[in-house]
Amino acid sequence: MSCFLLHSCFGVLICVGVIFYSGVSSERIRPDNIAVVVGENWNLFYESSADYFFVNWYVVDANGKRLLFLNGTKVSRKDTLSQRSTVRIHPDGDTILHTLQVNNSELSDAGRYILEDIMAEPVVEVSAEVIILDHDTDCILWPNPAEAGLPIHVDCITPYYGRWGPVVDCYGPTLNDTEITGKNENNISQFNFTGSPSGGMPRANITCWAYFESPTIEEYPGLSMQSPTYTSIWMEEIEVYYPATFIGLSSNQTEYDIGDVITCSASGGNPDPTYMWSTFSGVTLSDTDTLTITRDMAAQEYNVSCIATTTIYSMEYELLMDASFFVNP
Repeated sequence: MSCFLLHSCFGVLICVGVIFYSGVSSERIRPDNIAVVVGENWNLFYESSADYFFVNWYVVDANGKRLLFLNGTKVSRKDTLSQRSTVRIHPDGDTILHTLQVNNSELSDAGRYILEDIMAEPVVEVSAEVIILDHDTDCILWPNPAEAGLPIHVDCITPYYGRWGPVVDCYGPTLNDTEITGKNENNISQFNFTGSPSGGMPRANITCWAYFESPTIEEYPGLSMQSPTYTSIWMEEIEVYYPATFIGLSSNQTEYDIGDVITCSASGGNPDPTYMWSTFSGVTLSDTDTLTITRDMAAQEYNVSCIATTTIYSMEYELLMDASFFVNP
């Protein structure tokens, strides 16, 4: 990995050599003794084979008071602070260009960024920090498979700088299939499935991923700013368990002949249910999803139930469908 800062107006080049990272690492690159003029750009050229990374910019004005903290590559501002990123093809790989521009105007974005004072002085110090997130960040999701209506827990073992853990989000097969709520606290995330996937899907794979976001910088009370940047470091698909929601019969006649077959089916659940046919008095007629009318049932009236049972861990969820019919001799 190599990084250097380039001032767009003065053409000053500062090289910091080659740095190797593993896990979560950072390196601050500082242009010493170079004044930055309001409205001019600083560019950070960054080359690395790392899977994930982002850049923090630090800017201090002539009074030395206002340290501005900006994290990530998705921020784009036309006011006090702006950062943009483009990908340029380099003979040795991809080169990411991060540009920070400081303007003498107010910063606001629907309350996301709050800057007490507009910078009235030229900026005298700019530094860039490259954060490398190794793809081996370890997150544990449990239970897996998960059960609809009960929490999912995500514990990410590797914290960000030992203080801030990644945020973990989950989403279903489509946006409306599964509603998931929750956000991590102290590196642990809990999500509650408040609905079951719709559309009669036999399986529902929920994808979860972890990312870092910058917290409010409490060390500087004059500045309250949170980054909207999301850096994916981990992803896992989990299978969700939920009971069947519909049960029906292939036919619902009042009379059957010997040899006829009635099929019971339950849908909308995961895993697939087991089936049992029994009389109202509790006599088991079949332990499969089909009931075959046999000769010994002839000339009799039957009141039966098909019971579809979805077993999720130690809990059983039953759906019943009743039928009454006469078997012809």
